[in-house]
Amino acid sequence: MLGSEAMLEIWQLLVESIRRHPGKIVGTLLGLVMGWLIIFYGVWRALFILACVALGFYIGSRFDDKDDYSQTERFRRRGGWSE
Repeated sequence: MLGSEAMLEIWQLLVESIRRHPGKIVGTLLGLVMGWLIIFYGVWRALFILACVALGFYIGSRFDDKDDYSQTERFRRRGGWSE
């Protein structure tokens, strides 16, 4: 079993690697998840799940920004964009 100092050093190394290479980390995790989805569900179902996740991410990111939220609410209520 590793000592607490060794665990702290490993944790700091991991955090430093994530800060220096966030794109590689995210890309690797997305590739891993997509691979699992394809293995378990097949290509078309995995792509459908990916599309649902992307749509959810887009909608959630729109609601995170207050200006976009009010614009999205106007779109929903009036049935189109208004300026």
